[in-house]
Amino acid sequence: MRTHVTRRDFLTTALSVSVLPRLAHAQTATSINGRTFRGTRTATGTRGEGGEGLRAKSDVVIRNCQFLDLGNGAVRVNTPTNGLVIEDCKASNLYRFLEDTSSDKANPAILSNFAVRRITAREIDRGMIRIRYGSHDGVIEDVAAFAEYAVVDQSQVVPVPADMPLDRAALLACGVITGLGAVVNTAHVAPGSSVVVIGTGGVGLN
Repeated sequence: MRTHVTRRDFLTTALSVSVLPRLAHAQTATSINGRTFRGTRTATGTRGEGGEGLRAKSDVVIRNCQFLDLGNGAVRVNTPTNGLVIEDCKASNLYRFLEDTSSDKANPAILSNFAVRRITAREIDRGMIRIRYGSHDGVIEDVAAFAEYAVVDQSQVVPVPADMPLDRAALLACGVITGLGAVVNTAHVAPGSSVVVIGTGGVGLN
């Protein structure tokens, strides 16, 4: 029996531990791919008008789908759900994209081991995602929503002077403040100092 563990043994074991569960999930998951879910919500719809797109189930992958004119939940989680993946989808005119609300109060709709990624949504009335009931072990990434109105805490609001062009105000609100804050408050760079900036996007240039 061999007692010496080589680097190759270690890497092979590590890859098996990390990759095999994902491969097993990919083989057992149900895929909903390339479908369009359309509700009855009007352009001036209120609250949950328009109906749901679909109800989530465990080990389901929802990919490359469109969700249009729907109410409270393009995707609705109403029972405990594990292994849900939603990716590469687009949505428009919704009350909320992902809604986590139990159908039975005695059976909380806990969402676990989930992923929501690369979602683009427009005209979202209430909010993009609501997850609750102690849901855990999830990943949300590359999710973008566009709305004319948003409800935020007063600490996140700064009045814009009436004579400030909105296209310039938008730049000041993100790139300038983030870059300046990183230099002054995080790195504490003194005036006249020499520094190296890696990356010259909106934040780096400022």
